[in-house]
Amino acid sequence: MKLLEIKDYKYHYQKSKNKSKGTIVFIHGFATMSKYHNGFANLLKDYDYYAFELPGHGITEAKDLSVLSPYNLALSVVEWIKLMDFKDFYLIGHSMGGGIVGMVSTMIPELIKKLVMVTPMNSSYSLKLLNVVKFNPKNNKETFEMQKVLYKNHLEFFDNENHPDILEETKYQLEHRNKFVKLLVNMSSLSNMITLKKLEKLISVPTLLILGKHYGIIDYKTATKLFVKKQNFKIELFENSGHLPFIEELNKYYNLVISFIESN
Repeated sequence: MKLLEIKDYKYHYQKSKNKSKGTIVFIHGFATMSKYHNGFANLLKDYDYYAFELPGHGITEAKDLSVLSPYNLALSVVEWIKLMDFKDFYLIGHSMGGGIVGMVSTMIPELIKKLVMVTPMNSSYSLKLLNVVKFNPKNNKETFEMQKVLYKNHLEFFDNENHPDILEETKYQLEHRNKFVKLLVNMSSLSNMITLKKLEKLISVPTLLILGKHYGIIDYKTATKLFVKKQNFKIELFENSGHLPFIEELNKYYNLVISFIESN
């Protein structure tokens, strides 16, 4: 089932500054946009970079809210990848996008060279309900409180609820509230957990799993136990990060990802 016509998909493209060593594709998470990963993209010199804007997240619209689910979003990513004719590329996903790229890798493993899952949605995570509801903020104060779940120390980035980035985030959340509520329900559903559990067993491409020690929803210990026995997985824990290691520890994150991509 299509979320929208393929011509309506949006994405960010950044050409390699040098002779390209390959293509990196990034898939963002729930209720965000691809710009969250710009710090990494801005450091790239040797790779072409594409960041897909998931349907229903403000840039790529989703006209039919009834099909807003992680699995259907994964299908939309696959459709876009085939349209772009990507082959032997590197796929990175964060949060819900991390779970989505895991799903995608089971659908088109022959096209993906390596996979990076960053603090991903997965079948192991223990839902902390008081924290989950914070992902549906209705005002600046609630948006500010949400940052406590995301960061090890949110005050390093936002000193109060009137910070310009908090005001912008609140506006974005309110503008797309109906879509995010629908998607959050589907993301937290038993059906999604069953789908994740089934497809996680099928991930076969070499994978780097990045976990943040201080994230308030995805427990790094249970996620590690889930994937540690998979021979094709390399697991790295960021001791000083929560949900956003590419912001909280950017240089470490960049060096780790590039080293993994370029390793034999």
